[in-house]
Amino acid sequence: MNLVCETWGTDELAWMGIDIMGQANNHTMDYGDEGLIATSEHLDRVGIAHAGAGLTLMDASRPAYCDTPGGRVALVNCASTFPAWSLAALARDDSNGRPGLNPLRVGRTYRVDATSFGQLRQITQALFGRPSAAPGAAPPPADELTFLGNKFIPGTPTEVINTALAADAKRITEAVAVARRNATLVLVTIHAHEGGNSREVPATFLQPFARACIDAGADAFFGAGPHLLRGIEIYRGKPICYSLGNFFFQYESVKQIPAEVFEANQLDIHTQDPSVSYDTMRFPQDRVYWESVVPVVTHEQGRVTEIRLHPVVLGQKAERFERGTPVLASSEEGRQILSGLVRMSEPYGTAIAVLDDGTGVIELKQL
Repeated sequence: MNLVCETWGTDELAWMGIDIMGQANNHTMDYGDEGLIATSEHLDRVGIAHAGAGLTLMDASRPAYCDTPGGRVALVNCASTFPAWSLAALARDDSNGRPGLNPLRVGRTYRVDATSFGQLRQITQALFGRPSAAPGAAPPPADELTFLGNKFIPGTPTEVINTALAADAKRITEAVAVARRNATLVLVTIHAHEGGNSREVPATFLQPFARACIDAGADAFFGAGPHLLRGIEIYRGKPICYSLGNFFFQYESVKQIPAEVFEANQLDIHTQDPSVSYDTMRFPQDRVYWESVVPVVTHEQGRVTEIRLHPVVLGQKAERFERGTPVLASSEEGRQILSGLVRMSEPYGTAIAVLDDGTGVIELKQL
């Protein structure tokens, strides 16, 4: 759950039929420990199972379970995008741990061409002098440098190389294996803003991590966070949706915003109208943030037999107090949304048939 809503928001989620959800995202700890605990208590009150956050790292890492007429569903949820203070901590004999989210920490290396690398080295030396090794330590490698806390290496192509922290990936995939032993269907979800060289491309860490989750026993992997659709991959017969974009997107209805947000947007911190802050954001102007697909995955005897994609739109042109609620797209809108998804999925070898009614079906011939 992002940002803030009235406590009856959980009642509405339950009324809509939501049975299980993830809590890990970059807003999980916006209202501190009390906000996290209150959110979890209200989800418990209405019977919605939840994963991805807890009083300790063990709580945040463990699967959540939901029993349905079709069998038990498990969810493992994590986030790679978050403020540093949002991480849950392990409890020890001498420590109670710390509330927070289930993290997948990501290391970043920036690869630039040799000329740019040389210029960065000159700037670094001019500002900070030549790097020296600690007594007894190996000298710094000649083919990498740290500039303003960021690691750079020379080479091509120019890109950001993201690598998941092995310890976090191990903890999360072990939770997936636990879920596999205890549930009929295992889902993994991640909140990941990070991208590649364009906003449509996931960061380099995400594919190997998603595949590792499938290898550990997940039946499907779903990404969220960048607020837009990304491609779909079929790996070992299981779907990996690198981002499903937005579903409910009612961010403009938040009633209060911290003063520092107004400051960051160069607005009057004493204004009584929080909506002026939303006007500075890129979301209202770009159609991609107001469309998505709902994948309906059919399983029979433990294998995927159909993946049908239902495009939805969120009312970009509606008034700010009305937009953000999903409705099924028209056939024309659906074909437009799916055409972009077809293009983004092609690098993964995924074929999507777009039907006359504007829905899509993923071709599963490769299974």
